[in-house]
Amino acid sequence: MMGFVKAIMLAVAFLFWAANQFWPNLPQATLFNDIAIALFVLDVFLVIIGWPRTSPDSSFGEACSGSCAMCCRGLYSEEQS
Repeated sequence: MMGFVKAIMLAVAFLFWAANQFWPNLPQATLFNDIAIALFVLDVFLVIIGWPRTSPDSSFGEACSGSCAMCCRGLYSEEQS
């Protein structure tokens, strides 16, 4: 659900940026650009702090903390025995 909220936020940011590009002579164009930049900066901030929280992706080589079933009872338990 939170990922959906973040996707909507990014879509709105792109719409404000597109409005700024489409109507550059409007008095509100600067406001559209400022809103778009603020939403993009907020998105980068959320990525840095790790929101929304996701499960580790093995394709990026993230280590498992030992709390998942695969680490505790799966592949790694065979190596320890």
